[in-house]
Amino acid sequence: MSDVMLLGVLRMPMPDEPDTMTLRQFVSRARQAACRIEADADELAELRTERERLRAEVEMLREDAERLEYLMRHLPEDALRYVAGELADSGDIAEFRAAIDKVMAPNCEVNRRGDG
Repeated sequence: MSDVMLLGVLRMPMPDEPDTMTLRQFVSRARQAACRIEADADELAELRTERERLRAEVEMLREDAERLEYLMRHLPEDALRYVAGELADSGDIAEFRAAIDKVMAPNCEVNRRGDG
């Protein structure tokens, strides 16, 4: 049953003297709602745990990115050229990133030889 239908049944006004069938249907829907609430609570707990794991991973990756940024700005170009190949003399960080990405590609000649 959809959430809208379930809410509609649960919020439906009860007659002053409900018959047995009405009470059974209501109790059945109330139990169904309880099961949905428990399932949703379990899923929410899992999502919160995953969110915290991802936050920790993002923080770790942010620190790694900061380290890489520092190295790219402070290593001499010759050191970067050794790893990433020939670079222009612009000192452009974006160029360094592109060169590193190119070398990291699985079909790169350096990776096929095992030098990288």
